[in-house]
Amino acid sequence: MRKKLNLIQLSRALVPFMVILFHTSLVMNDYFNYNLLNLSFIPVSGGVYYFYILSGFMIYYIHHKDLGSIHKFKKYILNRFIRIYPLYWCITFAILPIYFLIPSFGEGHEKELDSIITSLLLLPNEKGPILAVAWSLVNTVKFYIIFSLFIILDNKWMKIICSIWTLSLIPSFFNLYEINNYILNYFFSGDNILFILGMLCAHIIIHREISIRVSIFLATCGFIGFPIAWVNSIYTIINIDFLFIISLSSVFLVLGLASIDMKKDIAISRLGNFLGQASLSIYLTHLLSLSILCKIITKLTLYGVFGGLLTSCLLVLASTVTGCFVHRFIETPLVNQLKLIIFNRKQSNKQITSNVAKTG
Repeated sequence: MRKKLNLIQLSRALVPFMVILFHTSLVMNDYFNYNLLNLSFIPVSGGVYYFYILSGFMIYYIHHKDLGSIHKFKKYILNRFIRIYPLYWCITFAILPIYFLIPSFGEGHEKELDSIITSLLLLPNEKGPILAVAWSLVNTVKFYIIFSLFIILDNKWMKIICSIWTLSLIPSFFNLYEINNYILNYFFSGDNILFILGMLCAHIIIHREISIRVSIFLATCGFIGFPIAWVNSIYTIINIDFLFIISLSSVFLVLGLASIDMKKDIAISRLGNFLGQASLSIYLTHLLSLSILCKIITKLTLYGVFGGLLTSCLLVLASTVTGCFVHRFIETPLVNQLKLIIFNRKQSNKQITSNVAKTG
């Protein structure tokens, strides 16, 4: 039986939290000229990069026994679809009319048919998806599709494809060349290597034992690596690539937390578990929440009352709570109902076939 990884589950909440902090700093700087923790000076928060490595880790950890088992393909694809698309479509269709009613709200491409189609399918588009934060999901879906090939093909082909793809990604990862074509960038951007690193972490956890002391050391280094990367990006203390520090920190954090989970049954609070489960809803809704809240605060002239720090804290809290409500009252019922319809119907069909065979 597969071991439940509670610390890894809790760490899922880190992704939207880091991204919310970063985007709060950006919107506060735009609306009120207040730069929270100077985070608007860094290129990205790094939360999405951790998400990529975590996604690679989880998909391999959960499905490594399915590799080369073509009969597992349909269930895998359906689960991946249910995990992302229904909630994403709900949010996209909710905001899409706004771009037609208030054109100034967007950049113009949101009303174009090709943008709408590629956005809904989470396919690459030079202008990006209509829901801006969904750019990371475009990459995630690509990885899920590539991993599905490993379920169809045998392990030998998986190793060949992984090796060739990884070698082709290394130059881009270390910024040795720049890819200007968005389709080529989709397949050969250095970001793709993060999914492979996540898979490698899972392979290590499954087949190797890491001592508890080393695990704690790795998790600690990984956790503090993010603020170190932020500070170094702002003040250039050491001339080292931001993505490299974030990637290394993410690998250390995943390896450390997962190896602790494998050795110990760590109990996490219901709130921590809930925030981990709600991470996708929080991530997809937070930027829209921040934008609306800033407009309300500006309209009511509340910034002068609260000040920069308190306003920032309220934005982080309110956008997180909004995402939690979306998870509780939209995502969870929707996903549960779809699973009930899809998988129960399959089970019923199997039962009918079995009964016919017995009576035939």
